[in-house]
Amino acid sequence: MQFASLTARTGLVVPLDPAKGVWFGDRLFSGGSTSVRGWRMNALGPRDARQSRASVWSPQVSLAGLYSARGTDERPCSPFAISTEDSLGGNVTYAIGASLFSPLPGKPEWPLKVHSFVNVGSLASLPLSSPRPKKDGVNPTDVKQALAELARPSVSVGAGLVYEFAPIRIELGFTLPLVAREGEGVGKGWALGMGMEFL
Repeated sequence: MQFASLTARTGLVVPLDPAKGVWFGDRLFSGGSTSVRGWRMNALGPRDARQSRASVWSPQVSLAGLYSARGTDERPCSPFAISTEDSLGGNVTYAIGASLFSPLPGKPEWPLKVHSFVNVGSLASLPLSSPRPKKDGVNPTDVKQALAELARPSVSVGAGLVYEFAPIRIELGFTLPLVAREGEGVGKGWALGMGMEFL
């Protein structure tokens, strides 16, 4: 017997102190085999793409730079700034997943099912704070840009096998990203996922 499911996730982080913004460790991340499939783990959304100026690893500017950890646009002043390509995360995200499960031919009682799916998701940084003083507060152009990013979600489709062993679920599937933002960590191909919550 076939059955379908529709799953949605959303998140919003608002800083208690607008002057400090959202710290890197508090940001939202999305993408992966249990989230929006077709992207590497936490690779949905903007990434650190600054040009490398040195071949030496510098702990002061790794992990997407100190400016990302402080939630500001201020670049670190170290001459050893490198491009880490780390995910920067955001403070607003949503994801929607539609799935169709079908039994194996002649084995309707087996916990192993055929699984096809469509995933849609987006992640952005709404300028809910103004770390630098401005006459008009938050720049309306930045807000429009973030909303435009949310309105253009990343999309993927795929199919595979699902084994239900309550409360754990194991998936093996092939995913094809259809729409992706430039620079995102797309992971086309086969992926294995195991967890208790899936999109």
